[in-house]
Amino acid sequence: MLEQIAVLLLVGSALFARNVSHIRRADKREKWILGAFLLPILYLSAMYITDSDWVNLHDLANESIGLVARMIVGWLESHP
Repeated sequence: MLEQIAVLLLVGSALFARNVSHIRRADKREKWILGAFLLPILYLSAMYITDSDWVNLHDLANESIGLVARMIVGWLESHP
């Protein structure tokens, strides 16, 4: 767990240091958009650190369009 936290902090600080000048020059709308990106980043970071099997994008896509995708794949496999 400590290794995962260290990796996350190193990568996060490198990305933040690279973009800090852009964030300072950004207008209010861009700052809100960047702040909106912060929520999924924090969620995925918590998943990575705790090594948990929480709901992620794959699960949401599978639940929303998974049945339709399986039907299409089944139809394509049955029609050569």
